[in-house]
Amino acid sequence: MTRSIGWFALALVVACGGNESTPTTDTDTGTGAGPGTGTETGGEAMGGSVLVRYDTADLGDDCMFGRYVSRLMAPSDDEVVAIGYETPCGHNDNIWLGRIAAADGALLASFSHNGVQNFRDIGYDAAPTGDGRWAVVGTVDFQNSVPESGATWFGVFAGDGTESPSVDLAGDARDLAVVPGGYVLVARADPDATVVIGLDAAGAERWRTTREFSIPSGITADAAGNVYVAGVLSDQAPPGKHVALLFKVDPSGAIAWERTHDPEPSTDQAPSYFVDVALAPDGAIVVGGYERRPEAVDTGLLLVHDPGGEQTALHRLPEGCRSVRAFAVDPGNGDFVTVCFDPDGMNVVMKFSPAGEERWRAALDTATPPSTIAVAPNGAIWTTVARFTMEGELRDEIVGLVP
Repeated sequence: MTRSIGWFALALVVACGGNESTPTTDTDTGTGAGPGTGTETGGEAMGGSVLVRYDTADLGDDCMFGRYVSRLMAPSDDEVVAIGYETPCGHNDNIWLGRIAAADGALLASFSHNGVQNFRDIGYDAAPTGDGRWAVVGTVDFQNSVPESGATWFGVFAGDGTESPSVDLAGDARDLAVVPGGYVLVARADPDATVVIGLDAAGAERWRTTREFSIPSGITADAAGNVYVAGVLSDQAPPGKHVALLFKVDPSGAIAWERTHDPEPSTDQAPSYFVDVALAPDGAIVVGGYERRPEAVDTGLLLVHDPGGEQTALHRLPEGCRSVRAFAVDPGNGDFVTVCFDPDGMNVVMKFSPAGEERWRAALDTATPPSTIAVAPNGAIWTTVARFTMEGELRDEIVGLVP
């Protein structure tokens, strides 16, 4: 989930009926800690219109070639939080976490971490700790020419920029969750295996659980400390077939249950994939992904399970959603919000009711799949959009959409 060009952005989509206030268009160029560049486009999208664009690389006082976002979070109506990396002038990439005002793109706070060596440091996931701090996981000292290089870094950023704890760990962890008394990381090991690691509040390892022959793609946790991991199985028959996997790890580190989704058992013509997992307001576990039918047509999927692992709903999404590339659950009404790849090769934000009925959609003017989407308590939706500039540079932008 890395790119060699360090530009990034966020996209704000105001969900139909979920937000009573409309964000205003900011047309100022940001300097210092002020708002970023806003441009009113006036362009129409199916189910919504483009309201504003921000070039977030302009935020802050420092000389910055650009920034890239791995994941977005929307902990409140007033701000969105981005984790990824930044490329300062004269330096390789740093792990970067930014808190950004929802109303105007102002940079509220910015934190960074770089490894011992001057190589690439990439942030992958973050989560609020509940006391104003942010837990972060990423890779430090990665070298493009050495695939096995780098180590997992885990740290917690406080409001004053201090890191405590700040530890390097073995493995390739890219997802994390905050649980009572500590944290849980999910790493991929070679050959294909998912490693779930429980840490205490100081960052010391408490337990470690491995699910062989699987590749992780997402994690979420409930209030009791149970962790739900999405991914795929890689050891299915025929050899090489991928089957979507969801499993639960209890607070002691034991695998409580696992579930798979295989649309065509015993054939290699219908692989399935889960790309992420999230909790619904009622405590249900929702996974999103896609399956490939024997006729080689991808179909977007949303599956719902109760905490005991029973599947309570399976939604095969309409033609406009060939595959779910990122998804989130609206914390207010439980709607499913997805970034889908459509039959024309473009990306579309689609919103579905808990019953799987489509509420609205908005086309994104990019063929590069966004890797993340988040929903604020007021229903505002954030995602990333990539596009080429007139000079041929690849950038992501903040894009505001309203129905």
